[in-house]
Amino acid sequence: EPHHYDPEAIFVARLSTADMFIYNGAGMEIWIDRVLNSINNPNLIVVRSIDGITLLEHEGHHHHHDDDDHDDHDHDDDHGHDHEEDPHVWLDPLNAKEQMRNIKDALVAADPNPDNKAFYEEQFIKYATEFDILHSEIAEQLEELARRDFIVSHAAFGYFAQRYNLNQVSIEGIVPDTEPDMSRLIEVINFANDKGITTVFYEVGSSDKLARTVAEGITGGVVGVLDPMGTVSRRDYNRGKDYFQIMRENIEA
Repeated sequence: EPHHYDPEAIFVARLSTADMFIYNGAGMEIWIDRVLNSINNPNLIVVRSIDGITLLEHEGHHHHHDDDDHDDHDHDDDHGHDHEEDPHVWLDPLNAKEQMRNIKDALVAADPNPDNKAFYEEQFIKYATEFDILHSEIAEQLEELARRDFIVSHAAFGYFAQRYNLNQVSIEGIVPDTEPDMSRLIEVINFANDKGITTVFYEVGSSDKLARTVAEGITGGVVGVLDPMGTVSRRDYNRGKDYFQIMRENIEA
């Protein structure tokens, strides 16, 4: 689980001889400074893939996003006590495209062979087009939704909600397993019953316990699954389960 991952010694050793290291940023990798300070690799190119993307702030549990009420922050040093930057940038396909651009630019800079630049640029254009197609597809499919609210166990879909004018209501905060209190569970159950929402989404690879608890309090409540793409098994990846397929399955759900 990426929020709880802590690099093992072999990873840190590999970093000492690596050419490039790509990470997400916005607090997703809480170990980043400790690890980078512990290695001696002056030639390492470090890429924070979210650079240039406006970050959303997540304040406790109150986050009804209208199009224009989020704070514009794209730096790491402004943490209020109950504000946390939301690291789940990639769940908006247009943000994912920008992350890919940052990675591509770094590969171009890092590759000693200038002839390879065209290859990176072509790959980027190919997949950037895929991201644009996916975005149009999602916008079109979700435009018809009468109900704009959806309930998730973990607040991973803030950027997605903002992009497609939806309202994410989460049981937990940005980091899963933050044991919400009983009053929060009741609040979400009441919200669902109020709005006629019946599905509570939990995440691929995590426990459905919380979602089930809330669903039991909802009239006709059921659980559904969304994949925030924190992890993809090699087996799934080899079977063609990439960003685009997973996102289409999320939209279906």
